Amino acid sequence: MPSTSTINSMKSLIAHEVNHNMRYQYIDWDGGSLIELIIAEGLAENYIESLYGKAYIGPWVTNTNWSRDNVKIKNTIYNHLHLKHIFESMPYLYGDDINKLQGRPIVGLSHAAGYACGYHLVKYFLQKTNIPIEVATTLPAHKIINEVTEFWHTHTL
Repeated sequence: MPSTSTINSMKSLIAHEVNHNMRYQYIDWDGGSLIELIIAEGLAENYIESLYGKAYIGPWVTNTNWSRDNVKIKNTIYNHLHLKHIFESMPYLYGDDINKLQGRPIVGLSHAAGYACGYHLVKYFLQKTNIPIEVATTLPAHKIINEVTEFWHTHTL
C-alpha cells in the first residue's frame, strides 16, 4: 500500500518521467554521458517546478545543501564531464550512498548530487536565456551546457 507521501508526490513523479519521454522524442540517446544525464534530470525537475511550483521538486534535489556544497559538487562533476557511458556517469548522478549500496565507485558526492547540479544548471540556463522549459527540453545537452559555461566557475544559488 503506498504511503500518503508517495500518493501526494505522484503528479511530480509522472511529470518528471513525461519530461524525459518528451525529450527523447527530439534528442537521440547518447548512451548515458554525464552531460546528458545531468541535463535530462535538470530539465525534468525544472519542468515539475514550472507546472506545480518549487514545493513539488523531488527530494533528490531539495535534500542537497546547494548553498553549502555547490562548489564541491560543481567541481567534481565538471572534472568528469568527459564521461560518455552510463555506467561511468551514474556514480556522479547518484552520489556515494547509492554507489556504495550498488557496488559503484565512491566519488565524493552526497546523495543525488548530480540531480541537484542538473536542476541548478538548467535553472541558470532558463533564467539566462529566457527559453521556456518546453523548448529547452528539446535542445541537445551540448547546446545547453555551452550556453552556461560560467555556471561551473561561479557561486550560484
